[in-house]
Amino acid sequence: METPYGSYTLPMHDVTEYIELVENPQAIQLVLKQLDNGVNREKYLRSVDIEILKDSSSFWIIASANTPEDAYQRAAACIDGYLEITDVVHGRMITEYFYHTAGIDRRNWQPRFWPIRTDQE
Repeated sequence: METPYGSYTLPMHDVTEYIELVENPQAIQLVLKQLDNGVNREKYLRSVDIEILKDSSSFWIIASANTPEDAYQRAAACIDGYLEITDVVHGRMITEYFYHTAGIDRRNWQPRFWPIRTDQE
């Protein structure tokens, strides 16, 4: 992907990798904290379905509940949890990438001025 600041690749390449984040235990925990109407993990997982759009890298999050308001609340909480865990995972991946890149650059670094003299010599 090209940006005004340079090019980069997305840390995840397949829609299934993003769907796994929806089903991530940390994301589900965030959702359950947000839902205060007595929904447990199993009930929540039964009430949310993910549908990949044909020939696309997009997907639907479909929530069901006893009322439209509860379904909306579950879908909104699912999206909030997904976005939060996506930020965490991307941040971790970016940090690891730059850490490893900086490590390689540091090992290949050549000083411009040699030898370096200090007052202790």
